[in-house]
Amino acid sequence: VCFNPTRMKRNLTQANRIEADSRELAASVSTMIVFDFLIGNFDRYSGANARGDANHTTVFLRDHDAAFPPQLTRVFRRNLHAHLQQTQRFSRSFVTALRALDRSAIDREFASDPASADGPLLPNGNIEGVLKRQREALAHIDYLITRYGEPAVLAFP
Repeated sequence: VCFNPTRMKRNLTQANRIEADSRELAASVSTMIVFDFLIGNFDRYSGANARGDANHTTVFLRDHDAAFPPQLTRVFRRNLHAHLQQTQRFSRSFVTALRALDRSAIDREFASDPASADGPLLPNGNIEGVLKRQREALAHIDYLITRYGEPAVLAFP
């Protein structure tokens, strides 16, 4: 099931109220946008890479082939950044997890994967890119919290 990106963007800005029938899906799309920014996935909107469930409450992400690039081109970075900047409401639990993410957490997670025995799952530069984008996303969120207040910005559980 496709979701309407324009409607979702309206639900994710402080200038608009969240439509009651879109609250869960808006929360899911907000998390998708930050997650794509974090992993540098610039390919989300090139096809059917984001679909919603039949109840219009959850978005399912697929096709992460373009994720975790060592560097983003200027165009891809600008597009990812624009999606993040347009998003002004977030999941409190996702932001809490995002704040807890650090290099040691990534290293621990990778070490738990059996494939790590064959070598690093991601080169250091790719991981540093994730952490840099994490700081940028949190700076955006913190700015919004200062401007609109925490309850308005962390509007989803």
